[in-house]
Amino acid sequence: MKFLLTQKLLSARLHLALGILMLILQRSPILKLLAHAQHLQLGTPVARIIQAFALPAASLATPHALSGATNSSYSVDPDNPFTGKVGETVVIGFSINITPKSWSVDGDIPPGLRITDLRQRIEVENGLLVSSFGVISGDPTEAGSWDLTLTPWGNEDGTGEGPPTPLVITITIEPGETLPPTPPELSFERSDQTLAIIWQIDPNHNFTTVTSTDFKAWAPISATPQINGGQARIELPITSRENAFYRLALDEEE
Repeated sequence: MKFLLTQKLLSARLHLALGILMLILQRSPILKLLAHAQHLQLGTPVARIIQAFALPAASLATPHALSGATNSSYSVDPDNPFTGKVGETVVIGFSINITPKSWSVDGDIPPGLRITDLRQRIEVENGLLVSSFGVISGDPTEAGSWDLTLTPWGNEDGTGEGPPTPLVITITIEPGETLPPTPPELSFERSDQTLAIIWQIDPNHNFTTVTSTDFKAWAPISATPQINGGQARIELPITSRENAFYRLALDEEE
């Protein structure tokens, strides 16, 4: 009986502790930044939120003076080197176990990404980020590899004490998935006897007009389009057939 009572007390304390942790996270600027800056919703699993910003949170909780620079160590979350894909959101936090007041930034950053402080209110100006730690975030638009050299400093102007060596973050962006081209929009002209289907020709891709009665099975139209000034037109006789639907589909050869 005593053992069961002890278990219940421990369980209640555990739930209370988790509840307090959630309340702290919901009130913290770390969680608010994650939701605002990366277009993530507050419904994101707590484990992912804690993992994504465990590094900056730890830095806030354990500040050290720059006088301990010889014992400094960097942290990069989630990975260094980091690999992402074009079009997929990137969030990289970086910090050091001392308390700098600024970071000098050397090197290029992948297009579509930017470097800010944790609250995303401060950005890099003249190669300097005035913050204790920073976040590299955004949606990369170009594939390639980039090296960023980040050096923390004791003063806000990029001077003062610093660690023996800077932090070098390598970011590799791989090509994203190739999406099929968007077909041109169709327009229609109708008379008593004919239905004309009209669209602008895409000079880079070939499309075929297909038809269906149930949105499931689609078959190409045998009629040959008439081309006039970059515009294609197909005229079809109007019949008694019901539920006739039309769209453009990319040619199978592509």
